[in-house]
Amino acid sequence: RDLHTAYRRQRQMCIRDRGERMNIRNIVLNRLEQAVAEHSPMTFPEEMDDDIELDMFGLDSLAFMGLLTSIEKDIGYIPRAILEGDLYPETFGELVSAYETDIT
Repeated sequence: RDLHTAYRRQRQMCIRDRGERMNIRNIVLNRLEQAVAEHSPMTFPEEMDDDIELDMFGLDSLAFMGLLTSIEKDIGYIPRAILEGDLYPETFGELVSAYETDIT
């Protein structure tokens, strides 16, 4: 339990260090758009809805891990539930929520 608390504090410090007003949704959106441009023949939608399924972009598991590591560069962590395999986000909203939930 102490390890989990320390892990959470470290993530919160990363977020604060990068500015408390940072918008996780915009970071995830921008990084997803970059990943799709690099790894998929699909066009990225002009408007992103939380219900859009991630598999429609045709990212394979390697490209998805690249997406997560690129988000990590901006935010400072990958959500624990994703790392441990407890969550595999199926929609854009689930991916954003995993990051927002993990900082609390």
